[in-house]
Amino acid sequence: MTPIRITQIIETFIFIATIVLFVWLCAPDRNPLGVIAGRAKRVLTRKRPRIYFICAMSILISNAVLTHYDDSATEHVIEPRGDDYTAVIHGIEGDAVAELQALRWQPFTWFMGYAYVVLFPCLVIILMLLLDFFRLKTMLLILLLGYALNYLFVLPFYFFFPVRECHDFTPQVALLLDDLHPAIMPLFRPMSGLDNCFPSFHTSLAGTLALVAVRSGNRRIGILTSLSSAAIIFSTLYLGVPWFLDIFAGIITGVVAHVIAELIGRAIARRVNLAAEEATRP
Repeated sequence: MTPIRITQIIETFIFIATIVLFVWLCAPDRNPLGVIAGRAKRVLTRKRPRIYFICAMSILISNAVLTHYDDSATEHVIEPRGDDYTAVIHGIEGDAVAELQALRWQPFTWFMGYAYVVLFPCLVIILMLLLDFFRLKTMLLILLLGYALNYLFVLPFYFFFPVRECHDFTPQVALLLDDLHPAIMPLFRPMSGLDNCFPSFHTSLAGTLALVAVRSGNRRIGILTSLSSAAIIFSTLYLGVPWFLDIFAGIITGVVAHVIAELIGRAIARRVNLAAEEATRP
């Protein structure tokens, strides 16, 4: 069995354990496995699956477009300039990320690697499960719209404003995921190009998730999601992936995506009378 395959298996177990743990923390009086199974069944048998379908298709299409056209779009940008925009970013902020990495500590590196590789994709699923479980249908709709909008907003930047990851540009910064295991990044790389870090998608989506969780009115969900989002955002810097300006741009993107998603989501909810369908919370 190859190291990458072993890493995939271990990551899958940690992924599932993380989802179960978070569901239990937010609904401690319920069986977390029952909650997860029940939500999965509701999604598959939902009477109004259109919003799920639209959001899923927008994400799949965005990924397909990015995969097929990213390199050619980057070449068109670099050809007249002679380079991408990484030097511009470095010229503004200097070696701030390298100074942050000077504080590295191996146990903390493991936790940051967990936040970046596992917790980030888990958090979307966790929040969907919990919002559906507590019958917060309008917030679930806003979450799905915000997820799709984040993809759509970052795509033009990845095409026309290519910025290489920090560790790939400056030797003072290390990709600390490689310190954990060399098989982690080859597994993760197909989902993230080396020059697609402005704005930071980890940051923008984590910011949107935190805002949705806080606005849900559920204290447990709000606190756990906000803490998780903060860990994810910091992990990107600590591990040497984006620049500080990428994080700043990601925060703005996440806030804008949430604001627009909330406006559209609440308008749709009023139109289909979604609020009136919300049952008493279990």
